[in-house]
Amino acid sequence: VVTEGNTMVKEMMALSWEDRDLFDLNWCHSGGYWKRYVSGGRKVKVHEQLHRVVLSRMLGRALVKGEWVDHINERPWDCRRSNLRLATQSQNQANTANLRRNNTSGFRGVLWDKRRSKWRAEIRIDGRCRHLGYFDIAQEASDCYNRVAEETWPGFYHIPAGIVQSGSGAGTPAMRVCNTPAPSSSIGGVL
Repeated sequence: VVTEGNTMVKEMMALSWEDRDLFDLNWCHSGGYWKRYVSGGRKVKVHEQLHRVVLSRMLGRALVKGEWVDHINERPWDCRRSNLRLATQSQNQANTANLRRNNTSGFRGVLWDKRRSKWRAEIRIDGRCRHLGYFDIAQEASDCYNRVAEETWPGFYHIPAGIVQSGSGAGTPAMRVCNTPAPSSSIGGVL
């Protein structure tokens, strides 16, 4: 165990000082997350996840169905209080830089439409797919997606590293095609 200020780190597990008692419990690392099995009664084992335990302590209540824990820095082993926040599933999924395995465009929310021979931008918000438009250039489709995502999930969505938006260079017009506003029904914001 290494102590750095108010943070304790153990085998890629980071906790705030207030939660140091959790280090002594029997956690196992699985799928990037720390979890442990507890008795659910009548020989039933139920697993609890460390990040959910910590956020429940922060809120002073148990988390309910539909409440997700978002790791702000995207590191599931980092369960410091300053790195956890309450989120919806949609907000939690917005806070990732990872592209899907089958992504061929190199951009989030951008796919090639063979029938139209154009790039299509789309975004999934609360389980519903929303079409944003067709574009000649994949970067323009990505700019459109990024703008709508930032407006829909402020504070949660960030442009993945390595992606440069058009309009960031000198003399390049920003978002020439996308006029799609963010939906008014979006949840957005930190809960």
